[in-house]
Amino acid sequence: MKSLDSYSAYFPGCLMFGSGSRKEVPGLFDKLCGRGGRVFGVFSNSVLQSVRGRELKELMGGRLVGYYSSVPHDPPVEYVDEIIGRIRKTDANAVLAVGGGSVMDSAKTAALLTCGDGCTSDYLMGRLAVPTRSLPVVALPSTAGTGAEMTKNAVLTDHQNNVKKSLRSPLMIPKAAVVDPELTLGLPFAVTRDSGLDALTQAIESCVSTGATRLTRAMAREAVLLLMTYLEKACRDGDNLEYRERVAEGSMICGLAFGQSGLGAVHGLAHPLGHLLGVPHGLACAILLPYILEWNLPVAEDEFAILGGMCGVGDGAAFVAAVEQLCRRLQVPEGFSGYGLKADHYDYIIANCRSGSMKANPRAMTDDDVRELLTRLNG
Repeated sequence: MKSLDSYSAYFPGCLMFGSGSRKEVPGLFDKLCGRGGRVFGVFSNSVLQSVRGRELKELMGGRLVGYYSSVPHDPPVEYVDEIIGRIRKTDANAVLAVGGGSVMDSAKTAALLTCGDGCTSDYLMGRLAVPTRSLPVVALPSTAGTGAEMTKNAVLTDHQNNVKKSLRSPLMIPKAAVVDPELTLGLPFAVTRDSGLDALTQAIESCVSTGATRLTRAMAREAVLLLMTYLEKACRDGDNLEYRERVAEGSMICGLAFGQSGLGAVHGLAHPLGHLLGVPHGLACAILLPYILEWNLPVAEDEFAILGGMCGVGDGAAFVAAVEQLCRRLQVPEGFSGYGLKADHYDYIIANCRSGSMKANPRAMTDDDVRELLTRLNG
């Protein structure tokens, strides 16, 4: 497939990868803020309850002036507003984010909007322009999948306006991303599967996105290889550090790729479907992935063949089949009927899937195409 000949790229100012790398975080804040740094933490509850999470909190010592740990999935704008209020109350000048994608997105948004006025919904709905500065963020993912520690966007939910959409700014890219695979040890099967298949989706979509470049495609291909090789092993043996390291590395690399290239129709559809039906984002992507790969195959066969060759499964069609087989082995449902999808939902999904991700898909989908796909997914 064609690569863009002119492009720019935005990456975290510092990237650390490796088991135990979380121990470098206090020193990173000292470099960012000086010895008098006042750090506000946004954590997932599971991280705070873990041995490694408590260790990190202790390592931060007096730098940590407050923290928040009640971020739900698909974070609502009201929760971000609450974090902003607490950051201001503690007079923090930096933010530490440790958790999954929802934690990352909430923390990145709060760090940016703390420097502005108004509420989060005002910015998400375009009533206010995003601020021109942000508090520095150091991000540590505790799942291997979303890539949010690398990107300039956050996916938020506004229930009052009945939307789930992205807020974007280059200032939302963390100053440092620290990817410590040890933080993912012992994650449950479902979390490992859903986040890992989200990462695989992002890597494949980055390969075929209309925004792909030679730079992003090279990274995305390597991510596909790592995830196709190690994700199922990590799901089956969650305490194997080698498997966790390779899946975390694949997730990290694909985050670097799709943060520049954009994604595709899987993510365009996963947001309204997940919001409407309450399906976790990674699982929604996993359900959609085989269908969208089949849809894209006529225009992406050459790229899929490259991926198939790298993964040792054959040509483009064989690669699509291999991904579907992986989803089935990992017990991904074949549709959304079990989650309450109804024909009455189709108009809402069609109206709310026209995001930048859908526009970047290599093969366009009309409203009728989406309706036909939804009918299959509801079969």
